[in-house]
Amino acid sequence: MVKSAADFAERNTERTVQATNYGTGWLREIAEQNLTQSRAAAESLINKRPLSANSPWWARKSEFVRRQAQVLGDQTKEFGQAIMKGTEVTKTVLARTEDTVRNRAEAA
Repeated sequence: MVKSAADFAERNTERTVQATNYGTGWLREIAEQNLTQSRAAAESLINKRPLSANSPWWARKSEFVRRQAQVLGDQTKEFGQAIMKGTEVTKTVLARTEDTVRNRAEAA
């Protein structure tokens, strides 16, 4: 049972941080899986080329796939960094909210 507003805020803060951490982990796993699958697809395309692998068409195609894989990797990294930044902001806001509620409860 909740004893005070400060306890209530603290429990809600803990639950919110746990949910945020779970969501962050889940999104990171999805991003890593997408990157792994994209790399595998790119390697598959490059490895399945015909005997005329030195043709200009295959060279352009291979370069295009390599660039796309690099862009995807960069975007996945930026996405992960944005998630981590959002998690830190959430933790900060929740900590401040908890402090405010605690201070108000103590003043009452």
